Amino acid sequence: SQQPSVLHCGIACSCCEASIMVFCVAWGPALGFNSSSENGDGDSLRSPLMHTFAALMSAFMLGSQVFSILARSMALENLGRAALLVAAASHLTPVLLGSSVARFLAFWLFGLCMGTCIPAFSLLKAQFMPEEVRSTAYSLCRVLPGMVVVATLMCQLGTTGAFLLGTFLLLAALVSQSRLIAAQSPYKRVGGIALCFD
Repeated sequence: SQQPSVLHCGIACSCCEASIMVFCVAWGPALGFNSSSENGDGDSLRSPLMHTFAALMSAFMLGSQVFSILARSMALENLGRAALLVAAASHLTPVLLGSSVARFLAFWLFGLCMGTCIPAFSLLKAQFMPEEVRSTAYSLCRVLPGMVVVATLMCQLGTTGAFLLGTFLLLAALVSQSRLIAAQSPYKRVGGIALCFD
């Protein structure tokens, strides 16, 4: 039966996406960017905020290129596991270190890892979600990220709480991916996604 594989696939994808939502909410305050500056209009923070955001987005884009290159020459299951593990470690950095430079570098690394994981998870969903229930399954995968971002905002978790939550979600995704690999081990490899998750 493919049901366990679909379940593990959905959990891994949902937890990974939820960790990105937490990151989107928490990265600005973690780097010292608040909704307003001391003079109340936030103008003095606008330019460095935009530059920082652009740098982080470049990491996501570079990650997709890293995926396309490494997928040709190495076992993608190792790449996927490593990316999730490094991403989880990067989420711990704001908890352990107060340096803005260290946090920025960790966030850039997180973006690189997520840019690598997102194409793999997209292929994973296409491979294991049955065609007849795919739209419903995709919608269900979006429930957890929505709940997580609402809870993060409403509970005002702060930097430590938000990034601990993100770390937990990434580790949950890693566990689910590992269980998916175990469940699919008898199956034949099919394209890039089977190389990544069988």
